[in-house]
Amino acid sequence: MPNRVADEIAALPEPRGPLRRPCADLSRRVRLLSPLLDHLPASSASSSSPLADALEAARDLLRKTRDGSKIDQAMRFDAFLDEFASVNSQIHLALDALPYSTFDMPQELQEQVVLVHSQFKRASTRTDPPDSQLSKDLAWALSDKPTDPALLNRISDKLQLHTMADMKNESIALHNMVISTAGEPDGCVEHMSSLLKKLKDCVVTDDTANDALASRSASIKHRSPIIPDEFRCPISLELMQDPVIVSSGQVHFYIHISVLINNTILTDHSSLCFSDL
Repeated sequence: MPNRVADEIAALPEPRGPLRRPCADLSRRVRLLSPLLDHLPASSASSSSPLADALEAARDLLRKTRDGSKIDQAMRFDAFLDEFASVNSQIHLALDALPYSTFDMPQELQEQVVLVHSQFKRASTRTDPPDSQLSKDLAWALSDKPTDPALLNRISDKLQLHTMADMKNESIALHNMVISTAGEPDGCVEHMSSLLKKLKDCVVTDDTANDALASRSASIKHRSPIIPDEFRCPISLELMQDPVIVSSGQVHFYIHISVLINNTILTDHSSLCFSDL
C-alpha cells in the first residue's frame, strides 16, 4: 500500500554521507505527497499500482543509501545521482497517470500535489553539479602520493566519517557490499579499503592528539599551585588574604593575630596590643 510505504520512508533517520542532500530532497517530496495517498481510489491504492511501485523504489534506494558504504557512494557519486533521478522520474510518471485533479480533496491539497508533482518532474533530470573538490580529494588520496591530513579530514567531513564507530560501520558496509555482489563491485573494493585505512589512521591520530591535549589541560587545571611559605600565616598556615606586620617583623593573617591579641595568648607569653601592629 502506498500509505504504508510513505510511512516507512518518513520513519527513516536523517541521511548521512555524500548523498544526504538527494536523500533528504526525495524524503521531503514523499512526505509532501503523503496527504494525497489518503484520497486514492482503491485501484490506485493497491500494492501493484504504478505509484506504489515508484514509492517502493524510493524506499529501497533510501535504505540502500542509508546502509551502504559512504566511500562507495562518493566514488560512484554520479551513478547514484542517476538512480535518484530515475526514481524521481518513476514517481513523476506515476503521478502523470493519476487523475488526482478529480479527487475529492481540499483546494490547498490540490495545489500542494501539483507543486510536488512539478518538483518530481524537475528532479527526474539531473541538475546537481558534481562535487569536483571531493573528486579531486579522492583521486589524490587513492594515489601513491603523500596524503595531507587536511585532505583526509575534508573527505571525512564529506562522508561524515568522524569517529571510530563510523569507521566500523563503514567497514561492515564494505564487507556486506562484497558479499551481496559476490565479489568486488567494479573491482574497486581494494581502493575503498585502502582509503578507509587512511581515514581510520587519521581519526586515530586526531583522537590521540585530542586525548593528550585534554589530559594535559586536565592536569594543569587540577594541579595545586605551589604557595611560598612566607605567604602563609604562621598561626593558621593558611594563605593570607589580609596580612599585617607585627612589631617583631612577622607577618600574620589579620583575623588570627587579632584573636590572639584579644585573648592575650602569645607563644612567648608576652602581651601584645593593637598598637604593636
